[in-house]
Amino acid sequence: MSDVIEASPDDLMDIYARKSVALKGRLGELSPNAQIQRGRDWAAWNNLKVRKIWQDKLSASKKDVVRPDYTKALEALANGEIKTLWCYKLDRFDRRGALAVLKVLENLDQTGARIIFGEDGLDSSNPDHRRMIMWKAEDARDESDRISKRVTDTKAWQRDHGEWVSGKVPYGLKANEDRKLVEDTSPARPDHPNFGSKATVAKRIFRMAKTGTYSLRDIARWLDEHGVPSPTGGKWHANTIYRIITNAAYSGWQVHCIGNQRGVIYRDKKGRRVRVGVRLVDDADREAAVRAIKGHTKPSEVYRGRASHLLTGLTRCASCNRAAPVSSRSYTCTSALHAGTRCPAPASAFRPPLEDYVVSRWFARLTNADEDDPLLKVVAERWAALTKPEETAEVQEALSVLKAAESTIERLLRDRRDGLYEGPAARFFEPAYKDAMSEYNKAQDTLRKLGGDTGVDIGFLLDAETAREAWEDADLDLKRDLLRLAIDQVIIKKWNGGGRFDGDKRVEIVWATAA
Repeated sequence: MSDVIEASPDDLMDIYARKSVALKGRLGELSPNAQIQRGRDWAAWNNLKVRKIWQDKLSASKKDVVRPDYTKALEALANGEIKTLWCYKLDRFDRRGALAVLKVLENLDQTGARIIFGEDGLDSSNPDHRRMIMWKAEDARDESDRISKRVTDTKAWQRDHGEWVSGKVPYGLKANEDRKLVEDTSPARPDHPNFGSKATVAKRIFRMAKTGTYSLRDIARWLDEHGVPSPTGGKWHANTIYRIITNAAYSGWQVHCIGNQRGVIYRDKKGRRVRVGVRLVDDADREAAVRAIKGHTKPSEVYRGRASHLLTGLTRCASCNRAAPVSSRSYTCTSALHAGTRCPAPASAFRPPLEDYVVSRWFARLTNADEDDPLLKVVAERWAALTKPEETAEVQEALSVLKAAESTIERLLRDRRDGLYEGPAARFFEPAYKDAMSEYNKAQDTLRKLGGDTGVDIGFLLDAETAREAWEDADLDLKRDLLRLAIDQVIIKKWNGGGRFDGDKRVEIVWATAA
């Protein structure tokens, strides 16, 4: 905000106004507009013209906070654009103490400029006022420290007594009159009340993440496609989903920030967790969802087939890497089937000879494999997932817990090394480290009890005769599953020549590897 003025710098004055966002609504605090009007009145009384208004809504007590207009106002003084800068009170100008103010005043001596602190009745160009300015600067810093201490103590008391004080309430929850978190039953889609509440959507996010089959972007895309506004009212982003899933407040725990980590479980001075409200999601489900999105959990039911053709889901076009489902009697690149999609060389292969070729390669690969072939370990793991799903699930769950605990321990040690657990935050390290070690030891014990291996025999797949018998006795679903024990993809190349189908030239098989 500025007034266009053409006059000598001696006749011009700028106004600097500030109000801390943290003190919004504090009784006795003059608004920026009221401060500016006081400045204009002072200028009129002293026959000066207001050139420009500078205004910040930031703290004046923190060393690392940059106040843009404060810097520009001082630059105007230093550059000789004006000779007078007016500020309502010294504590509106700076709360960092006498030394910070002294540095500003020393620079003014070189230009003959001055700062007027209107409500304090102080003029920096008056030698008799210098000592009072220094005294009031120290008094402003002391007051800032006292306010900061009161705010810190009040928030600590509220946290320890289970009141929500961590800023914006997580999506799907809301704070009641007692500052306890409860389910947000307002509709997730105002235009579609029957779609479900925001709390219902939050629960669905955790369920989708827990399966391990949806990425963060997949979940965000699903919400956008179903018309659910994000917490800000716009589209969903992967980072928003991540913050929801990693926030322990959804399990009813009080949370705080450690460094750049949000939603970390808070502990009182005795190291105990504090309840802050309703459990929207159980601890076990939330932790499983966290492990899944961090890649510590394998997706469930990946290999069980439901399609009506042997290679559906495996076949892909070599040119564009899109799926190649069955169309009529051939496996054909998706781009050739749908308008609006393009492929430089859409592939297509007649179904019977392609299937015969893949099956023959599957037989040859397994029945000629060496004992130490890495493929056999993958085949055994996948066969166990099919034939012993409950036992395999227990091993996989224990492995995912173990990996998550290892990751947490590494992060805690790294954060402590980087100084995040120094000073008052030191008391949060030991309980968090103890919890992570407890999870790690439990997972280790579980793996020892389960033996940590698949415990299945795949010898029948390694012998040509028994493998052929197993294949001939299997129905379509089982044949699809058997192929997927050893094959991840079947890549088809476009063929412009004629003649019989040549699988060696037309097909590339991607053999299974450990996840």
